[in-house]
Formats: sequence, structure tokens, C-alpha cells
Amino acid sequence: MVNKQNLWFVTLFSLILVLSVFYITMPGEELLAPAGNTEERETLPTVQVKESEKITALRVERNDERTAAITKLQATINDNEASAEDKDNAIARLRRLNEAKAKEEQLEKILEEEHNEPAFVHISGRDVRVVIEIPKHDVKLANSVMRLVQKEFENRVNVSVRFEA
Repeated sequence: MVNKQNLWFVTLFSLILVLSVFYITMPGEELLAPAGNTEERETLPTVQVKESEKITALRVERNDERTAAITKLQATINDNEASAEDKDNAIARLRRLNEAKAKEEQLEKILEEEHNEPAFVHISGRDVRVVIEIPKHDVKLANSVMRLVQKEFENRVNVSVRFEA
């Protein structure tokens, strides 16, 4: 039996999740200026970040996988025949996905600021995969990246660094 408090929690959580996905997938131009005000939008400064097609493709692939997992978990949460334990597990998994996403974005920002190179970070459990776009392999840079990433986690994680040209 589902009580009202749990039903409201699941409903609000689902709404927040849907709005978050919508906000993330919304083009950045719409966030810069109000709709219909093209003069302001044109005068705002823009920052150009050079990013490779490989890193962009990796990010798109990661987002597609995450969206599919979120959809599946939301279906479990909204399923009337699913057990309370299954729903709790789905909610916990959604929370972990959101935490991993936030940590990935934070690490990408730190790495790009520190090394002035586009970086891609993917967290899967205790494994952290980092892809940096530079033409040559640099052992010192790899060690620096590993230290920076490890410093952001309380527990030990497995960090792998790959360089893309």
C-alpha cells in the first residue's frame, strides 16, 4: 500500500528530474537573454571553447546512456506493480546517477582550468575514465590528472587517463 507521503515524494522527485533533464538539454542561447530580445542576445559576449569532435561524441554517448537509464528507472518508480524495494533501489540509483553527473562536470571543469585542454570524464562505480585532447602522450600530465581526480574523492578510485589527438 502506497501512502500519500510516498506518492507525493515520488511525484515531486520525478517532476524535478524531468525539469533537470529539460534544463540540461535546453540550448544555451535561450539562457543568455529573454525570448524575443535579439538585440541583447547579440551584444552579450560569448566564450569560445575549442572542443574536439571525439570529446563531443563521448559526451553525447554518455548522455544518451544516462537518459536511457533514467527513463528505465522512472518507469520502475511509476510502475504500480513494482515492489517498494525495487522502487527504493530505483530512487537510490537515480540519486547516484545525478551525483556522478555532477562530479563528472566538476572534474571536467577543474581539469580544463588546470591544464587548458578539453577533458572528458566518465564515472562508473569506482572507475573514473579521463580523456584529454592533446596530440602526444605525456606521463607528467597523466600523473597530474590522476592526482587531481583522486583528490576530489574521499575513497580510493581507479583512474585511467587516455590522450586523444
